[in-house]
Formats: sequence, C-alpha cells, structure tokens
Amino acid sequence: MAERESARVRNDILRDRRVAWRCGQYAEPRYGSTSRCEGAMKMTKQHREQLEATAPASASSPILDDYLDTEGLAAELGVSPITVVRWRLQKYGPPVTRFGRKILYRRTAVAAWLLKQEQQAA
Repeated sequence: MAERESARVRNDILRDRRVAWRCGQYAEPRYGSTSRCEGAMKMTKQHREQLEATAPASASSPILDDYLDTEGLAAELGVSPITVVRWRLQKYGPPVTRFGRKILYRRTAVAAWLLKQEQQAA
C-alpha cells in the first residue's frame, strides 16, 4: 500500500513539473495545489507586471524608424525584393546596416545612393 501511495505521489509531482514547464513556471511545483496551473498563472501575471515595469521608455518611438528592410525598400523603389537582394550581393545597391540577421537600409543613405545614380543627359 505504501508503495502504491509513493508511486501516486511521484506521478503527481512529475505531472506538476510537466504542467509547470508548459505553463512557464520553472520553479519547483507545490504539491497539493488545487489547480494544475494555479501557481503558473500567478507566476505569469507576476512576470507580465515585471516586464511592463521594466519596458524601455523609448518603446513609443522606435529607434529603427529611419530604416527600411529589404521589402520596404523594394516597395519604395518599385522593384522586387529579389532585385534589392541582387544589388546587395553584387555590391551595387545602397549601403546596408546589418543588425543581427536583419539587413536594414537607412533612408538618408538610400537617398544619397539615388543621387549618385543620376546621369547627365547626353
């Protein structure tokens, strides 16, 4: 009987750990809680409040407003995104800024590149 009881307790603890992991609570689960996700939901609310409190003040005006991604530049210039990628690979297009995996184009650099592309009429 004691073996069956210990197996039940062990299974309950393992179940609580799986539920806690899935719900985002990484602390040790509390045995005997009435709801599986009760502690996890409290933890989620607590984390949400912490995130809101530590949010950067500049979230309303992003730093990257002056930059375009490949699709945005293609839409501005009226060409396909593949053309913009080809220009970049051939080192022909406007200068790029790499931010991790993102490739960004500064609007002023694109305008300067366009001015350089002007040709005198023959």
